[in-house]
Amino acid sequence: MRGVSGRISHVLEFRGGRGLNESRALPLYQILGQNGTLAKGVKHTASKRDVKVLTCMMKLRMMDEMLLQAQRQGRIPFYAPCNGEEGSVVGTAAGLSSEDEVFSQYREHGVLLWRVFRYQDFMDQCFATNDDPAKGRQMPVHYTSPELHFQTVSSTIATQVVLYHRPLMDD
Repeated sequence: MRGVSGRISHVLEFRGGRGLNESRALPLYQILGQNGTLAKGVKHTASKRDVKVLTCMMKLRMMDEMLLQAQRQGRIPFYAPCNGEEGSVVGTAAGLSSEDEVFSQYREHGVLLWRVFRYQDFMDQCFATNDDPAKGRQMPVHYTSPELHFQTVSSTIATQVVLYHRPLMDD
């Protein structure tokens, strides 16, 4: 692999616990080669669920790119993409039951996509159309879906700001 120093492994191993030798670097786990095909020594073991997770991640990235462009063009006032976080969000969603309640924050709308929230539902919310489940009363990306057990995203910005101001004392 070009530009990478260190050992490459095609075997996924987890290390930890007492006695972990911090001076020994973990190998880089590689599945795909530079040309997008399976690397030598890797056996194809993708299940239907694996393919569904990867497909959902790719759809999420495409939707994010489209909506971010709409925001930059002034068509919607606000958008928070989840670039780089697709795996953790969709992977977590795949591990949950469809009945589990989700209390999310910005950049976690991959849970809704995994749970089959329609693209039209995303657009209705971001553009505050008549079909928006929140009836336009929420900022863009404050998705909600009681049917999918997804509670409304909360804007938790500046909740830790100190509300009490003590005047500075003169020396």
